[in-house]
Amino acid sequence: MKKIRIKNVKTLGDTGDVALAPITLLVGKNSSGKSTFLRTFPLIKQSIRKSTDGPLLWAGDVDDYVDFGSFAETVTDGLVQDKSVKFDFNFELNLKRDRYYFGLLKEALKNTDVCEVNYSIAISQVGRKEYVSRLAVNFCNTNFVFDMNPNPRDVNVIVDGICLSVGKKSFSRKIFTPFDDERRSIFGFELPPIDIFLDFMNIPLLADDSASFGVTLENFGFENFFMPFTRREIAMQIVGECLCKGVPMSLFSIDLFDTRAKNDKEIVNYMLKIVEQLNKLDEEQLAKSIVVLKLIYFYGCFSIMDKYIEDYFRQVHYIAPLRATAERYYRLRNVSIDEVDYQGKNLAIFLDGLRRNNQLFDFNQWTDEFLGFHVRPEIDGGHLSIQVGWCGKEKSTNLSDTGFGFSQILPIVTQLWEIVTKKPRANNQRRNSWNIPLVLAIEQPELHLHPALQADLVEAFINSIVLAKKNRYSLQLILETHSETIVNYFGRSIAKNRIDGKDVSVVLFDKDSYALTKVKASGFDRNGYLLDWPIGFFSVRSRNI
Repeated sequence: MKKIRIKNVKTLGDTGDVALAPITLLVGKNSSGKSTFLRTFPLIKQSIRKSTDGPLLWAGDVDDYVDFGSFAETVTDGLVQDKSVKFDFNFELNLKRDRYYFGLLKEALKNTDVCEVNYSIAISQVGRKEYVSRLAVNFCNTNFVFDMNPNPRDVNVIVDGICLSVGKKSFSRKIFTPFDDERRSIFGFELPPIDIFLDFMNIPLLADDSASFGVTLENFGFENFFMPFTRREIAMQIVGECLCKGVPMSLFSIDLFDTRAKNDKEIVNYMLKIVEQLNKLDEEQLAKSIVVLKLIYFYGCFSIMDKYIEDYFRQVHYIAPLRATAERYYRLRNVSIDEVDYQGKNLAIFLDGLRRNNQLFDFNQWTDEFLGFHVRPEIDGGHLSIQVGWCGKEKSTNLSDTGFGFSQILPIVTQLWEIVTKKPRANNQRRNSWNIPLVLAIEQPELHLHPALQADLVEAFINSIVLAKKNRYSLQLILETHSETIVNYFGRSIAKNRIDGKDVSVVLFDKDSYALTKVKASGFDRNGYLLDWPIGFFSVRSRNI
């Protein structure tokens, strides 16, 4: 995920494209919109992990992360006339093909596997019904727009400015049956059946009584993902792909393809016959037929894009600003916990799980190195206590006696260690094929921490990014902070070459005269100095005393 843009969410009228670096710092005054921006990450996660009646689960339950209230409470009020909430996601997909795609194409097309995708949805409300009113996707140099109504069969489709109005059109043919299960999005909408658009084609559909055979998408990072396409369906998808990528039809010839197997020759023959029919059409008929072929390719990629977004947000980890206070004793429970929850309420049970699984030593080595302390769960009857010790000292102290700061930093460092050391080992192969970052979004990591401990925490953040690069996986840390210490320490670390300045971005949030959030990109130069930084950003407001 490279960029995210949010429109009409509370005070976020339009954030513009916010680039996500390995470390993204969100800074600004209270109520400037930075927390709203960060909380959209757990908002989408809680929405896709449950069955919902609408695109997003605004009002979280006790087992959810955030509570935006309702659509009416979320959509920007006041001067904004467009009453739709909008999210844009910008990412790259490596559209590797199985042999029926890749093996057929010669070098003219093989170098276009990696493509940038801009996936945008708008969410609207009619009465009490929320629905996705627009899907806009730009990829492979082609714009696809679906303007939708509450009735899912009432859709206008615009491809590169050419509109195909579906309306409430009925259909009877079932040509592209493999797409039937791949049209539904994680945001609750469903694309119209691709067969509807075949009526706009002005060429005769070629008969194809061949048995379906499988096209596997394991190269996309899916397991057991199988779609049975016929030769005709594959041929139309390849033609659509070539048209999306601007390959002139004059290049379509037998020389463009590698036809070694019998099936390959039959697919290419279908393709050449399609192009032959297209060349007989007048300009208007040709334009609509090309749109349909591009849509066929888009439908073949839609579930892949949607799955990328789903996988990205499913593995977002979120830590709230108000974390659980330390208790002297915790009730011992014989349960297995995969991760620390967003408030750290299950921290003691999680640490005890590390002890039982012989992982506590590794965790304490990490915290000793970067933070100067370690922890030890102790069991007394049916209760559990967490003892905190310091490097070079034998005596340990109950967590409840160490001060509020340790109970606030422990959920952060425990979650961070879990992400950078354990999860990549389990998911590395799949994530490498997808290049989906592991994400940790934290509100106010500096809460109740002395500046020295804040600096130690930044060292842990930096080490995590360095470790991720060394092990060749992507990690994104999104930190909402008011701490001048944290911001400046990142600058000093860049100046000392502890981390590349390009790996740290700073996003400034402020309010305009209409109380809408203004978002401005900043960052550091190679000497660690902030770029385009407002004068007096961290200054105290002067008062006459």
